Amino acid sequence: MANYTKKILAQTLQELMKEKLLDDITVRELIERSSMNRKTFYYHFHNIAELLKWIIKENFSSVKILPIALDTWNINTINLLAFIKENKFFFHSIHYSRYCAEIRMYLKLLLDDDIHKFVAIAWEFYTRNSAIECTLTEANQNYIVKYYSGAIYSLLEEWLLGGMKEPINDFVDILVKLVNHSMYQAFDSLSITI
Repeated sequence: MANYTKKILAQTLQELMKEKLLDDITVRELIERSSMNRKTFYYHFHNIAELLKWIIKENFSSVKILPIALDTWNINTINLLAFIKENKFFFHSIHYSRYCAEIRMYLKLLLDDDIHKFVAIAWEFYTRNSAIECTLTEANQNYIVKYYSGAIYSLLEEWLLGGMKEPINDFVDILVKLVNHSMYQAFDSLSITI
């Protein structure tokens, strides 16, 4: 029942977003339109930003993401970009609202988690194929994750806001070229020889 209620609130918010600016939508309007009461809304969400995060997380679960690996990165990125393109109105609405900073941080944290997994796998590949024994401190690994997460997020955001002119496959090819070569250079620079 709780998931059903959340879905009704999410659907109602998305309908309202097609009619007016996100900043102009109030909890009162949302609950009236969804035939819910204020107590029900606040039982599930503290505010509209939390509802937006729930919508994103719920919708992201429908994106086909393969287990993070060196050879699945392209496919996962293509699927994610297709999802963003299908939901561009939703993401544009958030970007031009007062919720932008909070949702941007939330999305970046989601991206950080996947980038962290990818960096760990790339590091394992790097050390397996390295001629010397080396280690990477947790702090340096976190710097690499934050660097690539920020760069990739910025490029995705620019692609979205720029009208998604590059075809998804072309955009992913550029991302892959940027990440693949420079990540191993980062490992070379930041690793410590044992």
